[in-house]
Amino acid sequence: MTEASGIDLMDGIWVAHVIEAVAARGVATAPLLREVSLPMVAPHDVTRRVPHRAFVSFLELAAQAVGDEHLGLRLGTAVDPRALGTLAYLGRHAVDLGSGLAYAARYFGVFSTGAQFSLAHDGAEVQVTHRLRDPALRRLRQVNELALAVLLNGIRRSTNRGLTPCAVTFANAAPQDPSPLQAHFRAPLAYDQPANCLTFPRAWLHLRTLEADARLLGILRNMCEDHLAKLSDGSSFLAQFDETVDRLLPDGEPGLECVAHALALSPRTLGRRLGDHGTSYRARIDEVRRHLATVLLQDATLPMATVAERLGFSETSAFSRAFRRWFDCPPSAYRRLARAAAPDRLPDDLPAPAKGAATRATPPGRKRRG
Repeated sequence: MTEASGIDLMDGIWVAHVIEAVAARGVATAPLLREVSLPMVAPHDVTRRVPHRAFVSFLELAAQAVGDEHLGLRLGTAVDPRALGTLAYLGRHAVDLGSGLAYAARYFGVFSTGAQFSLAHDGAEVQVTHRLRDPALRRLRQVNELALAVLLNGIRRSTNRGLTPCAVTFANAAPQDPSPLQAHFRAPLAYDQPANCLTFPRAWLHLRTLEADARLLGILRNMCEDHLAKLSDGSSFLAQFDETVDRLLPDGEPGLECVAHALALSPRTLGRRLGDHGTSYRARIDEVRRHLATVLLQDATLPMATVAERLGFSETSAFSRAFRRWFDCPPSAYRRLARAAAPDRLPDDLPAPAKGAATRATPPGRKRRG
């Protein structure tokens, strides 16, 4: 399921992890990001989505730049699986491993639309498959090793067991030195296969997870169902518009021409299509900012200036004025309410947007780019 306009997207947090790993080895990341047209993503930027193809290319370039043919594997074994966000928490809070993997298969599109994640039963064994949608990317080794390393790492952590799979297959060619892979998976490895696949005993499905929580699981599943609905219904154009604006906002409020170019549309066509969906360019920009503000303010560690910058405001005062217009209260008060309400209420239960907030035409902050 592609998000819209044929562009597959994924959570951008993994870009931040690659940037951190490359910078730790003394290699500049800015030239690599520019080469694949990826933005700089900070570890706290939990809302950012990036093109899946660009991330896969960035990971390959990063491995070459640091001279590590197993960079993907090392990231997959070192990074906390919770970096997968909602998807990882579904697995951790499910009643058992089988349920967690089933949820991961159903909701994988929430994390990325650039790959397929599936679960298949074959007698006494189970196969979990990760397959990139784009045939041109399937034999690129770094993302394949990253995916299966994260998967097994997550299984081991959620069950607190040093489990060993029956077999592991990769769609890419064999590396020059397979020993790091053998050390992590401790299982027979095969290469040049149709897909990346982890095979393990069926009995694993019944292993209890350490943090099962039915109430939290229900909340997470509702969030994922809402996200999938947005990807599959007729509003997919708006979802793509929102993702594009989200990607551009850290550089300042993007102009109509800038967003139209990113969507491969003319400004006139973009305006017409927004009108067909009952909205306008200004109203939708406001909607995107308003939603991102409620998400970012849940993190009490983020300075208000950082939140303002992430939303494309030139000054914190401009953000505060816009927020008062949206919610009829300052962002600091909203943050206090959000902290007091969690986990009993979701952000949408907090102060409702001020009447007419979504349609006001006056820009909430000074533009820094057109």
